[in-house]
Parts: sequence; structure tokens; C-alpha cells
Amino acid sequence: NSQSISDEIEITSSSIMNDDKDFSPLNVIRYNDNNIEFCSKRDETPWICFYFKKHKIIPKNYTIESYNGIVNHHHPRAWVIEGSNNNIKWEIIDEEKDCSFLNGPNIVHTFSISNSSNQEYQYLRMRRTGNNWSDDRLLNFKHFEFFGSIV
Repeated sequence: NSQSISDEIEITSSSIMNDDKDFSPLNVIRYNDNNIEFCSKRDETPWICFYFKKHKIIPKNYTIESYNGIVNHHHPRAWVIEGSNNNIKWEIIDEEKDCSFLNGPNIVHTFSISNSSNQEYQYLRMRRTGNNWSDDRLLNFKHFEFFGSIV
């Protein structure tokens, strides 16, 4: 199959730490590489966005793997998952506050999305809403994956 992942999905972020491809948002789907991570700059509200070019998604869960950093480092602590169909109007479909599930090295955790109406989205994003575990404004983790149905 000559189809590329980039034909199906585009992953962007508010910024990339040091404008360095080693921290690219594309790293979050390189599941077989454990030596990479995504990291934003210290933006006010950094985000990472998944644009499903040819489909809509009915999201039910998502999994995040923390990067290889010590406890109380840059691990996510407060964020929202948002869905959109035009990349302008966003709807919050999950919110985590003071979440300790990812506070440590290489931790994998799956979160539920309450989407009982089976709302379909072409864009899904994670947006940091509070400082991370080192009281910093970075958005930093290793891998990210959505689960649900493709329409």
C-alpha cells in the first residue's frame, strides 16, 4: 500500500520546542520509537491538533504515553480534548484537571470521552489548560492515540 499516513491525517501544534523536529507533533504517532517526544514552546495555551482529512471520527477514548521524564517534571496535568468540524468552533469532549495519571516516565493511560450522542469530528485536539507537573507551561508527552469509529 503506497498510501502515506499524511494522506489521511495532518498533525499540527501551536508551536514546537526550539523549532526542532526532534519535538515535532508527528512524533506522537511514531509508536515504535521510544526515544522521541512531542514538546511545545511555553505558550499560554499550547495544543496539538489531529485533522482527519478524508473522514470524520466518533471518538470514544484516547491514550497518552508520557515521555521519559522524572516524576513532577513536564508531564501533562490539566487539559481539554476538543472536537471541531471547521477548525474554528471547538466543543470540549473531555476535561482533566490536576490529573496525576501521566506524572512519571513512560506511563501509558487511556482516558474516556463522553460522546453518547456519537458526535462526529474532523478535527480533534488536546489543549493544555493549566501548568504541567513542574509548574511550567510546556505541553510534553511521547505518544497519543484516539479510539472510536471512522465515518
